[in-house]
This record gives sequence, structure tokens and C-alpha cells, in this order.
Amino acid sequence: MSMRHEGWPGPSSGLGSRHFDLKLRLIMRTLGTGSQKELGSLLQEINPQTGFLPSRAYKWVTGRALPRDQSIFDDLAQLLGLEADGGPAGGEWLRTVDFAGFRSAMIARYGTRAGQDADPDRGAPLQSETIRRSGVPDAGVQAIPRFVHGSYLVVSPAWSAYRHDQFVIGEIVIGEGDRGTVMMQYRERLPGGDVVMRGLVWRLGQCLHATITEPEGEHVMSMVFAVPVPPGVALAGVMSGTPVHDAETRMVSGRFIALDLPQLRGADPAAAEPGEGDLEGYCEASVAGVERLLEMAGATVGNRTLLAAGICAYLGETAGDGLIDVRQAAVNDLVGHLIG
Repeated sequence: MSMRHEGWPGPSSGLGSRHFDLKLRLIMRTLGTGSQKELGSLLQEINPQTGFLPSRAYKWVTGRALPRDQSIFDDLAQLLGLEADGGPAGGEWLRTVDFAGFRSAMIARYGTRAGQDADPDRGAPLQSETIRRSGVPDAGVQAIPRFVHGSYLVVSPAWSAYRHDQFVIGEIVIGEGDRGTVMMQYRERLPGGDVVMRGLVWRLGQCLHATITEPEGEHVMSMVFAVPVPPGVALAGVMSGTPVHDAETRMVSGRFIALDLPQLRGADPAAAEPGEGDLEGYCEASVAGVERLLEMAGATVGNRTLLAAGICAYLGETAGDGLIDVRQAAVNDLVGHLIG
């Protein structure tokens, strides 16, 4: 997924590093680590006090932020054991070398498995095998507006039978995949661990569709949402699937609302970056609960209470006749509170 395209928020403040997101993804693929948590465990073995935190690393691997601690680069360099300029490659070299030089050093150390990577100007492809197997026409993918790309705070009713009075908090990242496709990553940070699902986004008429899965393929979720009007500050739609922890394997559908994070935070999205662990898990399904969530997300909108009330009304509304629908009028009201 390319992280440097129009409308994509650039990295927040941190130590300057050339193509660190690509380097990190290449490291993970070469070492066979399926998640930032697994890579963090390897780093803890060489430095129990490592500053590499999986909860922050997901932003580094998507190019939305950079580490602020030089020791993180030092730990990665020690883990990799690369050579540069006739000697061991240190953290400063790893931080400043361009991607081509880094990849060459990785190939010299790990062989051809480190050479399977994308063009650094496009970013590493996200689940290209899923794209090739999907059979979705390229024309439908190409028709997706560019302004939809970005990072979104997602709020939806919790599917767990034990959390019927709560909303689950998630994050959607939409960006460019390989071969001109558009990909989505959806993440929930639940008490039992992160749930990360990815898949292709395509357009049919005035709706965007995504079928996303975990890497193991045990959980699948479908999402459909209307193509928003520019500048695309909110995505509203319906998600369907089965709860992660559910003995009955119930099939569940419900509404979701996804708010563009840079728009939510104002002109400088990094200025109000939430603290570690703030945007995770669940929040109370009430105006006060959603208002607290918006505050933790760094929302700079004029009236958080009105926006929170609109979100609660939208997520709790029923269509009758056993249907779950999304009415554009309700979405327009939310957009008005967001940009008003």
C-alpha cells in the first residue's frame, strides 16, 4: 500500500528516516514476522528495554509516523546484523540509508527472500495474492475517488453479546495497492489482542465494497459504504460478519461510521495525537461516552456534543421490517457537524 499519495497524512514528528515504512515491512517479511508484536518480541530478546512498541509500530509500518527514539534503529540494526562500508551497520546507517541501499544489504545478508519487495515509490503491495484471486474487474477498482484514501476513526455497535451497551473502536486505513488497486486495512485493539483484517476495495455503482480477512483466514468481514461527496470526511455504511469470540458463531450486521482523522483533528493531525492506548477497545454507547472518545482522538470540531449525539442516533437507528439501512440525510447531518 502506498502511503505517500494525495490526501494521505504524512508522517507525524519524529526522527527523519528515508523510507522507514518500506524498510520495516521488508524486515518483517524477511524475518517471517506476521505482526509488529512478533517483531517486538524479537527485539526484546536482544534489548528487554527496547523502545519498539507494537502499539506505535503500526503507524511506522504504514508511513504515518516515525520513531522518536534513535535506540529503536540501533536495536533493529543489532537484530539484523547487516554490513555496510566494510563493517557492522549501525542504527544511524539504517535510519539514513536509502531503500535501495538497505535492500541490497538485506539481500547480501539474507539472500533472495529479502529481494521480493515493491518499488519504493509505490510502497509494498498489500495482500497481492488476495487481489489476484478476487476476480474483481480492474475498472471497478480504478473508479474509486482518490480523496477516499486516508485514515479513519471507526465507531460501530459492539457485536459481543456481553457488550451490548458499548461501541467498539476501530481504525480503517485505505490506500493504494499494487497494480492500481485500492486496499483497506481494518484494525480493532481488543482486550484479548489486536484484530487486523485486510482486503481489496472495489466500486459498484455509488457504493464501495470490501471483503476483508485476517492473515489466517479464520475471520471474514464484509463492508459496504456509499461513495462520499468530496472531500470525503466520513464513510458510513454496514458491516457484516461473525464476532471474534462467539461460541454460537452468530451472523451479525450493523452500521458503522468512519471519521477522517486529519479532518477530525484540524489542520495539524499530529498536534493532537492521542496517547498510547487511548483509541482502543470499547467506549460507552452514549453521548457522553462518544464525546470522551472524540476528545481523546483530538477532535477539534466546534461542538463535540452535537457530533457525539449524531453518531449515537445514527448507530442506534432502526429501519424497521428487519432491515438495516443507511440514510444519506443522517450521514449529511454528521458531516455538517464535522466540517461546520
